Amino acid sequence: MRKITFLFSLVSLYLLLSCSSDEGTPLPVACFETSVETEAMLGEEITITSCSENASAVTFSYFLNGEEIKISDSQFTLRFAAPGAYRIDLEATNIEGATSSTSKTITVSSGESNFKFFDYPLGTNAYTLGSGFDEDTQTLYFIEETSDYLAAMANRKVIYREVDNDYTLKRSLFVGSTSRFYGHYFKTKNTNLNQCTFTAIHPELNTSITFTIEENGNFVSQDFSSIQNMYGAITVGDKRISYGANSEYVSGNPRKIYPVIEVKDANDNLLNTYTFKTELPNAFLGDLIKVNSGYLGYGGSFEHDNDNYINYTPVLFFFDDNHELTSYKVFENTALKSEPIDFALGTTWFHIEQLTSGNIVMYGFEELIVTNASGDVISITDFRKYNLIRNQGIVNLGNSFIISTNDYLRKFDASGNELKHIFFDGDETPDLFYIDNKVIFISSYATTDPVENLGNLSVYKIFMGAVDQNLNLINLNN
Repeated sequence: MRKITFLFSLVSLYLLLSCSSDEGTPLPVACFETSVETEAMLGEEITITSCSENASAVTFSYFLNGEEIKISDSQFTLRFAAPGAYRIDLEATNIEGATSSTSKTITVSSGESNFKFFDYPLGTNAYTLGSGFDEDTQTLYFIEETSDYLAAMANRKVIYREVDNDYTLKRSLFVGSTSRFYGHYFKTKNTNLNQCTFTAIHPELNTSITFTIEENGNFVSQDFSSIQNMYGAITVGDKRISYGANSEYVSGNPRKIYPVIEVKDANDNLLNTYTFKTELPNAFLGDLIKVNSGYLGYGGSFEHDNDNYINYTPVLFFFDDNHELTSYKVFENTALKSEPIDFALGTTWFHIEQLTSGNIVMYGFEELIVTNASGDVISITDFRKYNLIRNQGIVNLGNSFIISTNDYLRKFDASGNELKHIFFDGDETPDLFYIDNKVIFISSYATTDPVENLGNLSVYKIFMGAVDQNLNLINLNN
């Protein structure tokens, strides 16, 4: 009899609670709306808004890079930086703890339809060795190395390509043949407007070669550059200032390497060469910019065994208006110091920019350094992936900047805090350009070519894309 009484009490309690939910506290109904239906573009801002009923609390959740993200706000925005299908779950809870759930999947496309892809024959590898903007002709260009995969990487050629205003290829010039993989090529100002001159850095770190081609494609000359290892040149007023490194051989010892600046007039006559014999063991200048106080240079200090950089450390150089070295900062806490770096990787691109705040940004070997105007470190970030060092670019937006890393474009504030990033599938991107309110990039990407009787061959191709200052993709095919 006691068992029956106890059972009756439990049933009565259950009915009482049920009536309380039915009549007193309504059960929650989970509901949410999104600013897109089921598809979004890469990096597109998506607004999530709860429309749940009878809920005292809501919890949204989704997985990103294997990690579950939970948000308790009733409205928020998010962006997905990589393509894929993303499920968003919502759990709504009332004051008594009753729950209701719902979910929605949003598919994020890669954005490839916005890019301009260049055509190459099947089985052809094409890498970006350099890119630039010719101020005289207002022309964007890139320099590529192409090779025939089917001929065991033979027939390697360096091709210069100009891009028209509609982002199609305007013309192409054969520059020369090469036997190297990594590269750093740039176009050098030529006083003869009917000729184009290009400079290439070779991995031995003691040889740079210049090629001069006529506008019609006829070969003019090939010679060693005046600076043994020339990384680039800038024009300031009526002078052209080149920079890089020269070697000095000492019997029985590894050669000594010094940073160098060379100044020429508008007619290409040499005015002066500045060799900076500092207390650094060896050093080079990888980039140079003109600033109000003179010049800023970015390069590295190192020891070497004629094949590798050893104990490599980035260096910030300060020069006055007369190109004299006034001081330098060595960044000892770099992650690059821990392992030897092959000289061949030294042919990558180095970039230095000064923001409107005065902060200095340096980017090379996929390591990002931000300092104040005096060179005191604010942040250092290592973006190397799988221990590979590739050509990567940067663009100065005033008090923020964007860099390219393997597969991603990343935006930062003036202190080096990352604000946003998007996937763009670019592996080698020597530079970024801000033209007509667009950040334009020309990059190599890994793909496959189906070749008869051989299957799918792993090759690289070149494409062109653009984003706005907030990393929203811009369609170059319109």
